[in-house]
Amino acid sequence: MDTKSFYGKRPNRYGRLTHYILTGGVPDDGNKSSDDVDSSHDGDEVSSVAGTESESDETDSESADGGQVHNSLSDSESDDTSRGSVRAGSDNDKWSETSTATGLPKPFTRDSGPFIILSPDAKPTDYFQLLFPESLFTLMCNETNRYAASRNKVADTCVPELKAFLGLIIAMGIHRLPQLRDYWDGHWVLNVPQFTQVFTRSRFMHLWSNLHLVDNAQQLPRTDPSHDRLFKVRPVIRILQDTFLEHYYPRQNVSVDESMVRFKGRSSMKQYLPLKPIKRGFKVWSASCACCGYLLNFQIYTGSEGSQE
Repeated sequence: MDTKSFYGKRPNRYGRLTHYILTGGVPDDGNKSSDDVDSSHDGDEVSSVAGTESESDETDSESADGGQVHNSLSDSESDDTSRGSVRAGSDNDKWSETSTATGLPKPFTRDSGPFIILSPDAKPTDYFQLLFPESLFTLMCNETNRYAASRNKVADTCVPELKAFLGLIIAMGIHRLPQLRDYWDGHWVLNVPQFTQVFTRSRFMHLWSNLHLVDNAQQLPRTDPSHDRLFKVRPVIRILQDTFLEHYYPRQNVSVDESMVRFKGRSSMKQYLPLKPIKRGFKVWSASCACCGYLLNFQIYTGSEGSQE
């Protein structure tokens, strides 16, 4: 290497850079190590060029050899120390076929699935009555008659009639018409004869206007902090939450997520979620079995001010 092109000028033999030229080292870059600090004394290292070149070479070689020996000894001592620690714990570090860890989850051994197994010839209504028990229709019957009496009207309904009424509502979700009265219309395009065989239009509309699930006299005002926005349907929610849990035991994995019930009407509980397939409607927190999607429990979101049960 050309020292003139590297350093810019001929180095002074008494200068600080003489040490690096004689030993074949690198120039100082400003980052000093412990070896550089020991060898950076200018007046003590070089007193004359002719008399100290060989001595500096021998001194550097001896210091380098001594440093290598010292490093090798320290490395061997650290290896012996680490081997001693491994030997000390090798008695306990043995392979075993049984795990002794306490943080691992216990294996899932309980049976999952429906609690009540119906016969192969069971009807769809039998499965429906498992989730919608007779007590629900009894409550609906009593509250409907109560509400009609408060309006000076007579509902005089019973449980079988309300079951037929609910069956027609489910059928309307399958066979949709523009208006509710179209199901009893005399036009051959809109008329549904099966609906006329179950209910007359006047009787169906009478039950439709008086259907109730709870006593309105027990409802708290909206200014009350304990006001429940789902008071009108709260009994149905509680009964369904109980029956869903009573008739099915989930597997190990349970999915908890929010779902949407489509609704475009006017309600203070309506939510807008642009990233959902159903963007507007009621938001429901649901816990479902991951293997089959069975709904175990649910909670309808009523807003930050509403009571969440």
